[in-house]
Amino acid sequence: MKIKKYLIAGLALLSTGLGFQSNRVSPVKLRTYLDKYKAALPVTKLYKAVLPRTKLYMHPIIFGVIGNMGPEADTLFQIILRIKTGALKDQDHVRMVVVKNTEIFDRSAYILGFGEDPTDEILASIRILEGAGVTFAVMPCNTAHYFREALQEQTDIVILDMLKATVDSIKQKSSQAVVGLLSTTGAYNSKIYDKYLEEAGIPYFKPNEIDQENFVHAAVYGKKIGNESERG
Repeated sequence: MKIKKYLIAGLALLSTGLGFQSNRVSPVKLRTYLDKYKAALPVTKLYKAVLPRTKLYMHPIIFGVIGNMGPEADTLFQIILRIKTGALKDQDHVRMVVVKNTEIFDRSAYILGFGEDPTDEILASIRILEGAGVTFAVMPCNTAHYFREALQEQTDIVILDMLKATVDSIKQKSSQAVVGLLSTTGAYNSKIYDKYLEEAGIPYFKPNEIDQENFVHAAVYGKKIGNESERG
């Protein structure tokens, strides 16, 4: 028996606060959601990949996760998605393919000028998703979004812009929000969040370069390599 799953618009559950509480989304809500983010994607690709499959009420889709960028990021994403969908049995889950590619090079190291380019291996993960029939995917790694536009140009899978979704959610929830940015130094130096926050008119603060390297980045990578950082 072929079991169909239906789209929950990815990070809409986690970031945009659209309030989808089940795994059934009407075409009207889906179209509204996609229109909101089409500025971050080639419009023809977006509509070609997603909208033609819309049926009278339900929207069948295989949801993709480009994983293993951060040792726990995609695992945490799946846990949050399960909680948000309220899945209580196997058949309640989102129809999803997760690729954990251990060959992806460190994103921050490349951005900072001393590592290898991770693009080819991220693209290899995307090719696996394409082969599985995925049409909509997320990449639960902030730093990896430095490469998102280049990756999007090479696939018809719609890769959600998590940074834009996050900033839009902040703006929607509070017009008085002030943001503190804590990230890897790759994300810090590339200013991938800065442009979205500035475009949205949201004030934000970042650590100075010394604190960023010695406290924030060191804490992230101390945890990643299994060493306890003196800075916590």
